[in-house]
Formats: sequence, C-alpha cells, structure tokens
Amino acid sequence: MCGICGVKLYKNANAFEKVCAILEEQKHRGQASTGMAYFAQNRLVISKDIVSPIQFKEKRLSTGGIVIGHNRMPSHGGITLQNSHPFMSCDGKFAFLHNGSEDTSLMKDLMIKLGHKIDGDTDSEVICHAIEEFAKKDGLADAIVKVHESYDRSVFLILTSDGEIYGIGDACYIIRDDEGIYIASEEESFAALFDGKKKNVYNPDGLFRITADNRLLFRDDFEKEKKKIERYHPEKTIKGKSYLGGWWDKRKKKDEQDDWSDEDWDEEFDKMEANKALKKGEFCDCAESEMDFGSGICNRCKKYVEGECGTNE
Repeated sequence: MCGICGVKLYKNANAFEKVCAILEEQKHRGQASTGMAYFAQNRLVISKDIVSPIQFKEKRLSTGGIVIGHNRMPSHGGITLQNSHPFMSCDGKFAFLHNGSEDTSLMKDLMIKLGHKIDGDTDSEVICHAIEEFAKKDGLADAIVKVHESYDRSVFLILTSDGEIYGIGDACYIIRDDEGIYIASEEESFAALFDGKKKNVYNPDGLFRITADNRLLFRDDFEKEKKKIERYHPEKTIKGKSYLGGWWDKRKKKDEQDDWSDEDWDEEFDKMEANKALKKGEFCDCAESEMDFGSGICNRCKKYVEGECGTNE
C-alpha cells in the first residue's frame, strides 16, 4: 500500500506545500521513500529520495503549479532510489506513480526485449514502460486503460510533458475548488488543505483526465470528446490538405465570439462535408467562378473546388 497525490493549480503558483500536506496526511501508507514529478524550466522532471514525506518537505522545491507525488510502502523490491517513485518513461513524455502490488515478471521480460531500460526491481516501473509501449500504437489514454485491465487492483497516476494528468483506479479521490484540482489516495488526506471545510469529493469510476486548460474529464466525457473529434476533425486529406481546413479550430474560436448553438454548427459542418472531394478533379483556378456548394464543383470549369474558387492555386 502506497500513497499517491496530485495538485493542479489554475494559477502558476508553487504547489509543493500542498502536495507535501497531502503526503503527510497519508504517511501511514508508507514512509520508505517520497517523490514528486513537476516542471522545471518547462521540462518534466522527477525528484525522489529515501526519506519520509515530512523529511522530503525540507527540500522546499520550486515545483510550479502542476505536481504529482508519492509516498512508498515497499511490496516489490528493496528500499532503494531506483525503486522509488515516480518513474519516467524512456521517451520522457510522462512520469508515473503506482499504488498496488502486481505480478509483472512476464511483462518485464517483454519490455526488456523491446528495448526499455528498467533500473529497479519493482512492479511499478514495469507497468510504466508497458503503458509507454502500448501508447505508441493506441495513444496514452487507451494504453492506460488496457494496461490497467491486466492490473486492475492498482491505481495509476500520470503527469504528461504536455501538462495533463491521467489517473485510474478505485483508491483515488478528487476535489475541485476555485484554486485548483487535488488528488489523493484517501478522502481524509485532504483535511490539511481545507481545514475541515466540507467539499464535494469525486471517486472516479474508470479513467479520468485533467487537461492542460483545467477541464476535469471522467469516463463519459471521454466518449463525448472522442465523438467530437471523430465528427469534427477527421484525418482524411486531399493532396495533403484537410477536408475541413482546420474547421475544428475555427469552431473553437467562433464559440468564443458568438452564441452559435450546436445545431448551427452541425448545419455548418454538413455544408462543409458536402464540399469534400465527392468528385476528385484538379483544383479550380477560376478567379471569378462560382462553386456549387452541394457538390463542390465549380459551375464555370466543372472542376472540384475546396472552399472559394481561386484560392487553391
């Protein structure tokens, strides 16, 4: 049993003290070692030591506003720095924390054969590299879910180099207030942060994600996001150009400027869908011709046009 925590502040304040406060509250979950992952000079870094959470606080790190932290109670591997959390993926794209005890012997052999560098002898480090390997094909979110299906007694917490936090597992609680978002292994671990004030606490069912722009997404939100991306940002191209020409970015910008409804945007999207290469020809160079919006064909030269005529030389 180990303790995990995370803090993401909306302003770029130093979250170190808040992370230490949570780790101290859950020191009964392990004091063999303590560690954090955070950003220094815009780079994802790790600091860990074979000390208790209270001793680690003396480091007084300047962590910035996005931090994940861990206090360890060993179940696999000795009390060494190599076995302490967090762990970094080989490509440096994410730092990983783990709470649980799993048999990863077969997975470790596979990861080593695939070229991953594993320094210690914990199950946690193996799981970190397994997620990295699966993410190459499936993307990080799907990789986390797939690996967790094999190790479902565990809790994973990940901080990415893009400033996002992912987590999965039963023993994981979240509070959100006006200053930021906080994660801990136990609901009681938030006591030092809020002086006993009652807060709404989430215990996510499945994967959750805290985005770089501070959105807190749960499993149902992931499905909605996925459908949006599939509908509004398809990756089909004609001659290297997107069918939609950055339409999704256009929508996001437009949403900030007016009050178009989803129905308005669906109608706009359908119009642009109709402007795909239904009939593939050369791009039109007619400066003054008109396009038939339904077919995407220039009425003058009868060639396919993307958007307005004369813009695709």
